Amino acid sequence: MLDSGTEPKPAEFDKRILLLPLAAIVLIGLVFFKQYAIRQDRKAGPVSQRQLRSAPLFEATDLNNRRVRLERYIGRHEIFLIFFDGEIPVDQEPFLQSLKQSFDRLESESIIVLAISTALPQEYRRAIERSDAIPFPLLSDPTFEIHRQWGLAKSTDNVVKPQQGVFLIDRAGQVDWGSYGPQPLENPESELKKRIGE
Repeated sequence: MLDSGTEPKPAEFDKRILLLPLAAIVLIGLVFFKQYAIRQDRKAGPVSQRQLRSAPLFEATDLNNRRVRLERYIGRHEIFLIFFDGEIPVDQEPFLQSLKQSFDRLESESIIVLAISTALPQEYRRAIERSDAIPFPLLSDPTFEIHRQWGLAKSTDNVVKPQQGVFLIDRAGQVDWGSYGPQPLENPESELKKRIGE
């Protein structure tokens, strides 16, 4: 016989039922966060191991036999320092031509260009006579001394060969430094475009 004076108790809500959907939401959130972090890392590019150090100072002769000192520009200007192949006519060196075409913009941003090769001043003068003038100093390093300072003199079978490279020196006179000395720019054209706002 049923006891009409007692009511059946309602079934208690089992909280464990919520654990599975909550865990799924947390897991999906973590996946989206990880994907976002990976995309941001890719945008930022690889972490650089380079550090800034003082640029090696030098003094060199320009095409008019005047002495030009790097120290003269430090503290006032950013400097594009380009080591190029002196055996190639100056009007055929691609990055020299890019710098020449952008010279007015660079000058307005107070950015200096210094170009160095092993060519002698008289060789520069002859090259300029055959082509348009270069609006920035062309410096001579026939003994490879400056190339050595900047890590661009490679010895093979007791023969020293100058290497090409472009460096960007900041206003404080510092340059990217790698494991073996000053580190050339990986993409000089890209750095040039940044400086002239393209």
